[in-house]
Amino acid sequence: MSNYFKIPTICFLLLCFLSACTQIKTQTIVRQNSPGSLGILISAQPIEGRTPALAFVRVAAVLPDSAADKGGLRIGDVLTELNGISLEKPSTEAVSHFRELLKGKGAGEKLTLQIRRRVVSTDTFLDNSKQSTPQAYPLADPLSTLDRLLDQHPDQLVELRTKGLEQKQQIEVVLTSRFNTAEPLPLDSSAVDPQLNQQSLLPEAELTKRILGIAETDRGSVQEQFDQLLERFNQDERIDDPFRLRTIRYLHRKPLKLANATHNLGSALRSVHSSDSKGPNFSLMLETVRRHLDSPKEVLSDSEVPVRPVAGGSAEEHGRYLLALINQTELHVARAFSRLSEPERSRLKDSLPTLADKFAQHLYLHVDNNRLRWQQHMEVIQLLPKIDRSELLTGLEVLLESVKPDYLTQLKTDLKSHESNVEQTKPVEGINGRVLWHSGQDIVIGGSGDNVYKSDFSVVIDLGGDDRYRAAIGAGRPYRPVALVIDLAGNDRYQSDKPFSQGTGFMGIGVLYDLEGDDSYTSNQSFAQGSALAGAGLLIDRAGNDRYRGVRYAQASALSQGIGAVLDGAGQDSFSAGAFAQGFAGPGAFGALISRGGDDRYVALGLDRSSYPDGVGIYKGMSQGVGVGFRFISSGGIGVLLDDGGTDFYEAGNFSQGGGYYFGWGLLIDMDTGPDRYEGARYAQGFAAHSALGSFWDQGGNDIYQGWVGAANSAAWDLSATVFIEESGNDTYQPGPGFSLGASAHNGFALFVDHNGKDLYRFTPGRSGPNSYHGGSSISVFIDAGGQTDRYESGGLSDGQGKVKGETGILLDLPGAIESVDDLFLERSLSIEEIQASEFIGSE
Repeated sequence: MSNYFKIPTICFLLLCFLSACTQIKTQTIVRQNSPGSLGILISAQPIEGRTPALAFVRVAAVLPDSAADKGGLRIGDVLTELNGISLEKPSTEAVSHFRELLKGKGAGEKLTLQIRRRVVSTDTFLDNSKQSTPQAYPLADPLSTLDRLLDQHPDQLVELRTKGLEQKQQIEVVLTSRFNTAEPLPLDSSAVDPQLNQQSLLPEAELTKRILGIAETDRGSVQEQFDQLLERFNQDERIDDPFRLRTIRYLHRKPLKLANATHNLGSALRSVHSSDSKGPNFSLMLETVRRHLDSPKEVLSDSEVPVRPVAGGSAEEHGRYLLALINQTELHVARAFSRLSEPERSRLKDSLPTLADKFAQHLYLHVDNNRLRWQQHMEVIQLLPKIDRSELLTGLEVLLESVKPDYLTQLKTDLKSHESNVEQTKPVEGINGRVLWHSGQDIVIGGSGDNVYKSDFSVVIDLGGDDRYRAAIGAGRPYRPVALVIDLAGNDRYQSDKPFSQGTGFMGIGVLYDLEGDDSYTSNQSFAQGSALAGAGLLIDRAGNDRYRGVRYAQASALSQGIGAVLDGAGQDSFSAGAFAQGFAGPGAFGALISRGGDDRYVALGLDRSSYPDGVGIYKGMSQGVGVGFRFISSGGIGVLLDDGGTDFYEAGNFSQGGGYYFGWGLLIDMDTGPDRYEGARYAQGFAAHSALGSFWDQGGNDIYQGWVGAANSAAWDLSATVFIEESGNDTYQPGPGFSLGASAHNGFALFVDHNGKDLYRFTPGRSGPNSYHGGSSISVFIDAGGQTDRYESGGLSDGQGKVKGETGILLDLPGAIESVDDLFLERSLSIEEIQASEFIGSE
């Protein structure tokens, strides 16, 4: 067998398009003078035994219906020649060499590729009798052949004898146009966010604007470079899909407004949960979510909201009222899915969970050797835009009538009176403890004792006691689209070993509301604790020292088309999960974890090892304020983690703590002045990769920022924009070697600002470049203000100094506040110092 096929332990996927490629419904129209697209991801394929190290190019992924797919390329193919030109190059040059050969080729041009493909030769035997001549199959196909033969010959001995072969083939591919390419869309700023559009730039961004107008490099004006970068962002927005959110589109094209937008969203969400006495402001929450999910508000008529029981109502009267709210909410859920046929809804129900599992394994859904599964997932993604997010939010608005503070006060008073005046009801199956009322429609109202709920009721109202919930309660699902849990007192334990529980919506709406007590929420399955999958899930815990333990898609996680949120009140709380948690949002989704007061602990790692060669102890994360898209397929949503008060600890794996991926936007906002500690890995604390946005804002305190690998503290990679704002305190930054502290590459824009304090920087800030993906420039702006004595242990900057680094990084240590800087200081400080950017392994 050839040694060409020795696969490296880790393959870093690089884009092999002449331009970005996105698809929801594929089109094969060839536009005149349109750049061509091949539609594959590639990595260097080492050639064993060659010194110095040489490599060909290996196909790591093939986009469905792309030119490569139609031409017959498969995952694992090794490309050895292109149009008669050998692709053998040193390992570090193989990918870039292939990309250079493709540059300039347009849609409709034909490529001739020489490939080496690994197959297996198979002999088939039935009852030890050979049936046919050997056949060559792709690696995965003999197993499906065996399954088919076993079904066809149930009473016979079936045997397949296989051996690996290397085939050399020639494949011709005709390049296609980019999918879903449109003319640049106008910036209708007033329609996106009138308030944001009218706002003046914040001082951090206003100073940055002045800097860009003053700084020069040996290539000319930095302002010209910035204008060119904005045009690249504008062209990037030509690659469109039905999930692109207008706010993200606006900020991607106006990155200097990212600081404003971060402050605006953080302030709005803080106001949602700013009062323990009044409870959450649900109207403001829904208004904020609607604005960011492009889902206009529907006005509820009085006839749509059932009439509450009068004061002194019985348990049954309250039960009937809640049932009416459930029924009204179900009508809105039905409307949300009304554009889908019954077979289409069934397809969503069956395939969305497997899509979530596959995405958790690999960020590229199309990197899937199971072709049938990928086709099913692609069909589901095409169906998702038919879901009406506005109707889901209206349904949630109706259901939240049940947990408004004035009603909960009445409910608690009435149920206590009812309990004292009514004898014990008959036992109800699935409940250990006193029941005040139970309907035949799966609604139960429990008394003030210590109850145990073992069945998955649609509605549970519990008056008090230290209760145990040992079922997947509070979860709306396709067969029962609305669920509600209200616990009015006690130190409760919520435990589930099934997916979708504890305030979760899967093609439905689920709400869990716990009024008080030191509570524990535990699930060992996906989608729990305020999470959603094409639905709405909300968990509200008003008070207490609470513990949240989840796995994947937990603690304010919404994978697609909906909202997942956790609102936690005052207390010392602990949140722990494996990945895709604590303010995570996928396409068309909004995920928000808002915790008010207390010294809180957030941990999201330890489940899946990093896909990079980062070594033991580095894990996947995708948590703590992250908005993520399905790359090349559908744009990401908006994920937020906001903590309002206390001395907090944050720890997470890769891609966590305020960042975006593929047209997503993620934010981590800590709105207190306590000494917080942040520990990330690769891509952390204000990052973005592949046309995305990342925001990080800490209001103050002597904070510690730790990054075990790098790409942290405002790191923008590949057509992305980031902002990092630290308002005050003596801070320590140790983000890992390379590409951190205001760093950008491949047409990125990064802004880092530390306003005040005696700060320590253990690595050199302000790196910019390389830009080999697209050419042109990146821009990094690093600003330390306040005038206190700072330490730069790795050099690169000194107090009161400024400089411009190669490709282009702008570094400033200001002698005072940002508002006091004059142009003369900027002109004198921004001297040119070209520095070669070091290598950094980029994003998946």
